[in-house]
Amino acid sequence: FDEDDATFTIIATLVQSMIFVATAVMFASFTRKPKPWHFGLRRTAFWPAVGWATVGVVSFYAAAAIYSVIVQPQTEQTVAQDLGADQGTIGLIVAGFMVICVAPVAEEFFFRGFFFGALRTRWGVLGAALIDGLLFGAIHWDFSGDGALIVPPLAALGFMFCLVYARTGSIVPSLAAP
Repeated sequence: FDEDDATFTIIATLVQSMIFVATAVMFASFTRKPKPWHFGLRRTAFWPAVGWATVGVVSFYAAAAIYSVIVQPQTEQTVAQDLGADQGTIGLIVAGFMVICVAPVAEEFFFRGFFFGALRTRWGVLGAALIDGLLFGAIHWDFSGDGALIVPPLAALGFMFCLVYARTGSIVPSLAAP
């Protein structure tokens, strides 16, 4: 397989997303038959959800801006191009679907719905959010060049989304966040 091929990257991303969801469901099933609401897939009050999601996203962008001024990272995200967004209309549609739908749903399901939920029973909300955020940032490490520089902002995003989930009882606001 050519790791630079968009088709390979799409398939690998789909497999990774399925592994995230399957792992969460498998481990959750060790204690009881999991239901969607166990993973934060539930309705929540609309306006409080909008408010908390906005607080989370604005806090993330503020932290990322401060981080960028201090560290001045010279790294660029190439996820969309890696998924074929620059290879015509179909590539753009597929890349958009993967970036907007597939990866975020699988990541929120695993990291907030499962992992954070399990951690907070032992570590409390802030401790669990910190651990979850750090791991969330770490899995996005780009091993080319200065790829480690993207980890802190994404760790902050993971941390903020944990807090949004803790306040709303749902991962839906984080899924809907821009």
